[in-house]
Amino acid sequence: MRRHSRCAAILGLLASCYSLVEAYSAITEPRLNINDPRFKKWSPPGKGDLRSGCPGLNSLSNHGFLPHNGRRMNMTDVTLACFFGLGMSPETCTIITLSGLLAADAPQNLVFDLPAVDLESWEVEHDISMSRKDKAEGDAVRFDKEIWDNSLTEMNKCGENVDALCLGRVKVARILDEGRRNPKTNYDKLSAGHGAVENARLLLTLGNGTHAPAKYIRTLFEQERLPYHLGWRPRAYTAGVFEVIQVAADSLQVPNQGLTHTSDGDIESYQDIIKTLSSNEPHFLEIVAEVVRAAGFREESIYASLQALAADLESEEGQTHQKILSPNGRNSRNSRN
Repeated sequence: MRRHSRCAAILGLLASCYSLVEAYSAITEPRLNINDPRFKKWSPPGKGDLRSGCPGLNSLSNHGFLPHNGRRMNMTDVTLACFFGLGMSPETCTIITLSGLLAADAPQNLVFDLPAVDLESWEVEHDISMSRKDKAEGDAVRFDKEIWDNSLTEMNKCGENVDALCLGRVKVARILDEGRRNPKTNYDKLSAGHGAVENARLLLTLGNGTHAPAKYIRTLFEQERLPYHLGWRPRAYTAGVFEVIQVAADSLQVPNQGLTHTSDGDIESYQDIIKTLSSNEPHFLEIVAEVVRAAGFREESIYASLQALAADLESEEGQTHQKILSPNGRNSRNSRN
């Protein structure tokens, strides 16, 4: 969550959120349907269809949870697609998308195409991807088999199931490989933090948080397909924000490999991961809660987690206290679920 002063943009953002909240009562609470026909309706992009550098978002488009043409979606569309297609708890996807919008000085209700998330202004794209080139090398959006093969060589050493430390070792292999390919590659806190969070989302959405079948991960990266045909089924409200932060931190704990040392400082703890997800906007998590609530989500644990995260940020950085209200308009419990 980068530091920026954007009062006018934030006021507009808040106004949009409050308008959404007024319509909240008319929205039916989203329910995950593991028999949703879209899980079986996978097709790759056709002529004119747009995709991003994120295999997860591309998979959601290939299944129709996001527009198959990759065009004209907003933050709520992405949040709902992550939930319906991956079971991902909505606050996690909203935090990531809203961070990008704020970094780009874009309004919360911006309608965008998938490639927008790769824009430098969104501060989401980073070096040392498991399956993409660095931007300095050329096309950082398309799947690159040579780079993926390097990642896969290390991942194959882990056997049928992949855990956080395995994905950490994959990252180490990629850092070494990319240093040979591109001496100007930049493994900074952004690369480390975003990469660790991506690993956590893989383990939590495709597995149980402790491990995930390697075949599921390969299918997501190599085919940009949800591995429903292989027996995978999504779990509702998985990959909550605190789960993601903890598993992300675990993936950095590869002994004696320097994975926590970056070009602009160390990143190794739970608190360090939180900082990579934070924003200069003092009411950032309040806005996240309003967007999630406006999308119809009433699950109490979402708001309790956001309140606990707000308390952690306040403690770490002296931020103004953020009041996260529950779906019923009451103060959420200051605890992690």
